[in-house]
Amino acid sequence: MLFIFGCTTEAPVVENIEVLAVENKKKPEEKMIGVARSYEDEAQTIKENKIIDQPKKIITNTNGPQYEVARDKDINFDLNVLEIKEITMPASITYGPDGRLYVGQLDGSIVAFTQPSLGSISPEYIVGPGTFEQILGLAFNQNEPSGLITLYVSHSRLHTKTEDPPFQGKISKIEEPEFDPETVISGLPVQTGDHANNGIAFDQKGRLFIAQGGSTNAGLPIAPLDRDETPLSGAILVADLSDPNFDGEIKYNTERATHQTNKISGDVKVFASGFRNPFDLVIHSNGKIYSTDNGPSKYFRGESISCFEDSSMGVDGPDELNLVEEGYYYGHPNRNRGRFNKDECTYYSGDSSSKEIMQPIALLGNFLSANGIGEYYSDVFDGKMIGDLVYVDFKNGEVWRVELSSDGQRVEAISSLYEKVATGAVDLALTPDGAIYVTHVGGAIYYLSPMK
Repeated sequence: MLFIFGCTTEAPVVENIEVLAVENKKKPEEKMIGVARSYEDEAQTIKENKIIDQPKKIITNTNGPQYEVARDKDINFDLNVLEIKEITMPASITYGPDGRLYVGQLDGSIVAFTQPSLGSISPEYIVGPGTFEQILGLAFNQNEPSGLITLYVSHSRLHTKTEDPPFQGKISKIEEPEFDPETVISGLPVQTGDHANNGIAFDQKGRLFIAQGGSTNAGLPIAPLDRDETPLSGAILVADLSDPNFDGEIKYNTERATHQTNKISGDVKVFASGFRNPFDLVIHSNGKIYSTDNGPSKYFRGESISCFEDSSMGVDGPDELNLVEEGYYYGHPNRNRGRFNKDECTYYSGDSSSKEIMQPIALLGNFLSANGIGEYYSDVFDGKMIGDLVYVDFKNGEVWRVELSSDGQRVEAISSLYEKVATGAVDLALTPDGAIYVTHVGGAIYYLSPMK
């Protein structure tokens, strides 16, 4: 995923909350924060780079996902957009146990609102701007019995300088009625770009899983991504918050990010390794974990070939859909962990046939930035989509349906639910009535509602 922050253009302030038909809405590019245009400029720069050869893969669109099929003609959505004056830089979104949607923003605020289908939207700040750093993940812990709204927040400082502290990522929680922030985990790694601790999710045991971005493009630190990988970067992490003795204060033997940096305390562990930037993950009702991952780009130089060999050239690789299994390596190098497992020193593209890595269950296309993902659980459309995965890509703002095999181990088909919702889509949330809400970094919430 590529965000370009710091631009001066802001989404217009709207005095009243509006629900607009998308046809009547200003083009999203006109109200973005310099994101879509910058991303498209990058795509233009690298368009001459190689297209990954996948002769043995089932693929009908080299710029789209494997296993792509035509959309089921009986599954149709209407597209609408919400403009809410409190929502200006939405990134993460989740559906709460109180029936409201919660939006984490890049200004550090969280806004909750009610679905339009239920009447008044009634938006309110849960916490205001500046409460957190940039928010890239939200989750409720279904295992907590208190009955109070308790929200976990994944936040960090993005686009830091090389000389800045490299371990600024945190997981915090807020609980009603005051919603005062409490740090649960600190010391997570951040990139000099926008890869950090991203989406989070709880399993039925109360363990928190964290989609943790890597620090490099393909394992070798070269400007502008010139911070070394560290013990917890580029991985799906796990933290057992149900343990009464859990220690979330991660400490290292140095405040610098190097291949020799060691974690010396903190109960956060690597569950699976080799992820470049897994923006989101979902713990499915089948008990399995699925995540998206953003592939590398030649726009950023550097590739780790082994623990002692490298190339200053960049590499291209497709976005991936992964079935996350404990202890496996998925291909993005981390020479820090490579000290203990040499396989982790070598970059493997998602289309590699190497036995050294766990293969993705689907390649999702190049330079799309596949991001938010969730499990569809509504019984609309005669229950056809129950248990399917749904994800959104940033580049086209396209919302995709993934049909899994009965055992959840394979992808059987991928189809587009709605093309081009809006360039700049980041995360999504699914609701019981079958709606799909999508955050757009230009300051709007798009939602797809099932057509009756």
